[in-house]
Order: sequence, then structure tokens, then C-alpha cells
Amino acid sequence: MPPSFTIVNKAQWKQFIRSKMDDKMIDNFITYCKDIVAKHPDLTDEVHDFFDLCMMEIEGGGSQPHEIELAMSDIDDLVTTKLKSARG
Repeated sequence: MPPSFTIVNKAQWKQFIRSKMDDKMIDNFITYCKDIVAKHPDLTDEVHDFFDLCMMEIEGGGSQPHEIELAMSDIDDLVTTKLKSARG
């Protein structure tokens, strides 16, 4: 039987969620965000916003793969919209 774990406060909850995170997946997501910002520096604030939202959702109990997939899709849409508007 696994030991019970009682979460007393928000800091403990965040620590518990972080212990369950896939570090490789997070590292890949960080690299993806850095690459987008390097190619599109004018989108830095928006990319950071999507990154922060993703991390908050994961810390709130959201599925890590799902939240990262959503954030990457939103960032891709942002880049696509920027490129389309640049073309006229």
C-alpha cells in the first residue's frame, strides 16, 4: 500500500505537482519557446504568456502533455497569424 500524502497548503501542492512533471517534456517545451522567441522577438510577451498559462494549468492539476500541446498549438497559431498579416 503506498504511503498517504496530505497536501496542507498551496506550496506543498506545487511541490507535489512538480515532482510528477516530466522534465524532458518541460525542457523540450522551453527550447521550443526559446526558438520561437529567437525567430519572432516581437512575440516574446505572448509566448511568455502562453508558457506561464501552461505551467499554471499543470500546477493546477492539468495533464502535462495536454497542456503543453495546447500551448504549442496556440503559439503556432500566433506565429501563423503574424506571418499571414505580414503578407497582407
